[in-house]
Amino acid sequence: MKYDTKIIHDNISMFDIVKKYGFEPNRAGFIRCPFHAEKTASLKIYKGSRGWHCFGCGANGDVIEFVKLFFNVDFPAAIGIIDHDFNLGLTKKPTLTQYRKRQERVRAVNEEKKKRQEEEKRYWEIFDRWKRYSEDIVRFAPKSPDEEYDDRFVEACKKLPYTEYLLDVMG
Repeated sequence: MKYDTKIIHDNISMFDIVKKYGFEPNRAGFIRCPFHAEKTASLKIYKGSRGWHCFGCGANGDVIEFVKLFFNVDFPAAIGIIDHDFNLGLTKKPTLTQYRKRQERVRAVNEEKKKRQEEEKRYWEIFDRWKRYSEDIVRFAPKSPDEEYDDRFVEACKKLPYTEYLLDVMG
């Protein structure tokens, strides 16, 4: 898909962008660079459509590149963000079919995430069980060869191999 970036460059300045996202350039046009850790402002905002440059990390570009890096998105998403935040009317609203496909994709991603979380929760439950059995073996083990086996020691010894097997299978 082709985007008309001229509309963005003609209507949105770097000063507009940085102010929109919470930065206040000093008198010389510098802000603290959001792309690397620093204590002093090293990112220069140039007037007009000349863009920006960080003297600390070397990043530079135009308004679109700033939005791409700031939100960690690709070019089309950056266009969409600028379009939405500045009401430029560049992107078309999705059709009902596109909307439904997107909703389906979001639903599938959420289901997969939920499945992974449940699997992880099960893994941690098994790990906690293994840890408890391991601790019980140490805690209830006979202190001498003459001492009787504690029932909890025997039970922990019986369950430990199966729990270790589950950890191997899930890992």
